[in-house]
Amino acid sequence: ALAEAARVVGAAQIRGMATVGGAIASGLRCQFHDQSPFWRRALGPCLREGSDRCHATGGGDCVATQACDLPVALAALDATVEARGPEGARTAAVTELYGDDGLAHLALERGEVVTGALLPWRSTALRGTYRKLRLRKAVDRPLIGIGIAGAVDRHRVVQELRVAACGVGPAVRLVPGLEPFLGCHLDEALCAALGRAVARWARPSPALRIDAAWRRCMAGVLVERGFLAVLRDAIDGPRQVGRRAPSRSDSDTMTEV
Repeated sequence: ALAEAARVVGAAQIRGMATVGGAIASGLRCQFHDQSPFWRRALGPCLREGSDRCHATGGGDCVATQACDLPVALAALDATVEARGPEGARTAAVTELYGDDGLAHLALERGEVVTGALLPWRSTALRGTYRKLRLRKAVDRPLIGIGIAGAVDRHRVVQELRVAACGVGPAVRLVPGLEPFLGCHLDEALCAALGRAVARWARPSPALRIDAAWRRCMAGVLVERGFLAVLRDAIDGPRQVGRRAPSRSDSDTMTEV
């Protein structure tokens, strides 16, 4: 999942210069703000420029959306972010780094920079994938980004399940309410049910000009296709986990990205 997300970040030139920390701390997108100053003068300033109104909704909350690939895959894999600043180093879950306020969406203190991302050892045993909705095959940021990670036993019974999404607001979010799918047999019917569950939950941000109802429907399609890929991976055979299998003492071991 992490490799797939990294592979579709921007263009080759961007990937050649980008860093994991830069991707995690990436800015937000908005169809009204991401324009030239000449274009923006027609509507006047928005919340991000000192006004009291968001042009996307007409309300008083900035709904600019997170639209970066790597944090979604990291969130699905239960990664933590390491930040360092004048007060020293600290770690936080990827999802805790983002807030719902588009004017202050990053929970970084003044002078702090992201120095790394840490994956728990158990994440290497998960099956996962990353799916991205975009208008063009290259360069575009995601209209909806879906990260999937889960554990399936040899009988294809779902043991663990996490789905993360971007394009649904200023934060990268984990899809809640998936516990009823644990213990179910992973087949095509379950993949379709998971897709419908995520589509019901998704509320694509109005900060992007592409039709929100279409993006919501496609969130479910991406989840269904992603879990079908996980199903094929499970059918192909057992997953190889590095050079050794995790033990009970590895529960707190982290792998640095």
